[in-house]
Amino acid sequence: MTQLWPISGGIHPPQNKQQTCNTTIRNLPLPEHFYLSLLQDRGAQLGEALQPVVMAGDYVKKGQLIATGVGIQAVPLHAPTSGHIGQVIDRPLNHPSGNPGPHIELISDGLDQWHLLTACEDPFKLDKSALLGLIQQAGICGMGGAGFPTALKLSTEQPIHTLILNGTECEPYITTDDRLMQEEPTDILNGALLCAQILGAQQIKIAIEDNKPQAITSICTAIKSFAGARANQFHLATLPTIYPSGGTKQLVQILTGQQVPSGQQATSLGLMVINVATVRAVWRAVRWGEPLIERVTTLSGSALKQQSNIWVRIGTPVRHILNELGWSYSENSPLILGGPLMGFTLKPDASLGKTSNCVIAPLSAEMPPAPEEAPCIRCGQCDSVCPAQLLPQQLFWHAKAKENARLINHNLFDCIECGACSYVCPSTIPLVHYYRHAKADIRAQQEIKLKADHARSRFEAHQARIEQQEADKQAKRTSRQAAAVAIQTQLDLSAMPTPAVPEQSAENIAAKLQRHRQSAQERLDRLKQQFAEEPDAARHEKLAASIKQAQVRLSEAELKIAELTSQNSADKALAKLHASPQQLANQAFSTLHKQLAITEEKLLDARANNLPSLHALTLAVEKLRHKIHQASSELPDHSAEPAGPDAATLAAAEQALARLAAKKTQTAEEKKQALIESVEKRIQQLHSRMQSCEAEKIPTLKESLAALEARLKELSH
Repeated sequence: MTQLWPISGGIHPPQNKQQTCNTTIRNLPLPEHFYLSLLQDRGAQLGEALQPVVMAGDYVKKGQLIATGVGIQAVPLHAPTSGHIGQVIDRPLNHPSGNPGPHIELISDGLDQWHLLTACEDPFKLDKSALLGLIQQAGICGMGGAGFPTALKLSTEQPIHTLILNGTECEPYITTDDRLMQEEPTDILNGALLCAQILGAQQIKIAIEDNKPQAITSICTAIKSFAGARANQFHLATLPTIYPSGGTKQLVQILTGQQVPSGQQATSLGLMVINVATVRAVWRAVRWGEPLIERVTTLSGSALKQQSNIWVRIGTPVRHILNELGWSYSENSPLILGGPLMGFTLKPDASLGKTSNCVIAPLSAEMPPAPEEAPCIRCGQCDSVCPAQLLPQQLFWHAKAKENARLINHNLFDCIECGACSYVCPSTIPLVHYYRHAKADIRAQQEIKLKADHARSRFEAHQARIEQQEADKQAKRTSRQAAAVAIQTQLDLSAMPTPAVPEQSAENIAAKLQRHRQSAQERLDRLKQQFAEEPDAARHEKLAASIKQAQVRLSEAELKIAELTSQNSADKALAKLHASPQQLANQAFSTLHKQLAITEEKLLDARANNLPSLHALTLAVEKLRHKIHQASSELPDHSAEPAGPDAATLAAAEQALARLAAKKTQTAEEKKQALIESVEKRIQQLHSRMQSCEAEKIPTLKESLAALEARLKELSH
């Protein structure tokens, strides 16, 4: 016989389980419409929203995935029957707030056809990762009320030596686990063995209260059907009936005599507690491939003609179930989701989820409205029944005063919200309601603080990066300065003259100016594209100023290129004027040789790669060689004296040099104006040419005219 230890506090409320514990679990007709909440069920809290993987109008089968999230914390959602997907609509949540939340509508086709399932003949041969993957894909979460993802719970890194199956079901009215243990004990035990294999637990303790004799008998019989080592893993513990023996920390204390430290979980002691309905769902998912789409829910209360345990599909509207059981509707009679002590008021239009273990529909005579709250008389009864050994009276005062720091110091989050303190309070103070509101307020403040801390850390990291960049720049400047001083010192000591910087050739200067112009043009095009795509009107002004600045830089670059071009043209003109025929012929001869070398290199590449241009390059090489031969035979006699330019040519050259000198003294604005006048003159010339030219040349002239007009418009801005 398993040794048991007492717990602190606890109460003995009326059980009210006889209405449903002796009737077989029933199936009801399916509703026409299902509404599945996209907010993950976490009991009294709400988890992250799931994202639909189907669209309105899609046809789905029973068990098909319809919504999922990211990571192992996400609990996927599956279709409870076959039918067509409707819209995502807002409906009341099965949550204490009763606020509306997003639900996927599923319109049943009445066929209830299964999606293709994959069974596993021997689940015990699968490794841990495979088992966890199947459990996570099946969308299984804790079915005892907390709703924590089962795959995440079983993937703990802490060593577990004992798995505890929670079959106590200590709260009044609820008999779902009782009936499940009576009707499906083998599935429960197989699921427990699978969970123990994942955890590496050596023994499995099954905790059942002594007010469930039929469930105890059924589990004992099922254990005997197992042979060998598997049967020896099970240890059945019959607990005395007391509320709340089913709380995780209380159950650990009863079975082991150990107390879970404040702020920690049972896993810190090498223990894990799992509900019996959860391990059954694990077995069904791994053995038969069934996702979690239904659960057993107790329907009780004097407002129902039939009280029973029902197989409820996830997403079934509460009103549909109540009407099937003969609900006597009354505005003064509330609906309660969960038990009378830990449950909360439920709206009839809400839908049931994976943690919905009980719905109570009482008449006012069965559960009269709570009397008005009276002042606390400091009787201390709440302290004596608290199973967590807290000070409910002190927590109440601090919660009313919103003294969150003191609430945390008094271990508010160790409160399991069992409702024992509210049950015995002679002033009918709803203490648990105050605690729930205080917890929600503290969580909200902690979330705000977490976001603020995250923002501050990002700002500090940004500032640190800026400071580091400045330090790196300063270090580089210092290094360059030190290197310059060292070089200068070395030059001074060696008394060597500083070599003159070679002048750049005209070709290098022209290439550099062309790069500057290309860079300015690319920046201007980029800014214009940003201006066209920018939706924010507030940034248009800044972008317009940047475009204006880019246009100025482009104009300056083009003016410099034009100035260099005119300078080079004048230099070349003077060189040609003073050059002798021999020099001109030599220059032409040298140019032909350069062109031949370039063309022969291209020809070799074309032959190596079999390019289409091979024939054209061959002809070009032959033509260039012919020209070179002809030019070499026409070279003038070296003894001939060069003829100097005549007086008219020299006068024209001097005028060109004078104009070039005048341009050098012009300001940037004057140069721009001169360029505008030059463009206007060229436009006039094109207009004249278009009037007298041949018809086939007009399209080409029009293209040139459009380009010049665009250039003139750009310069005028």
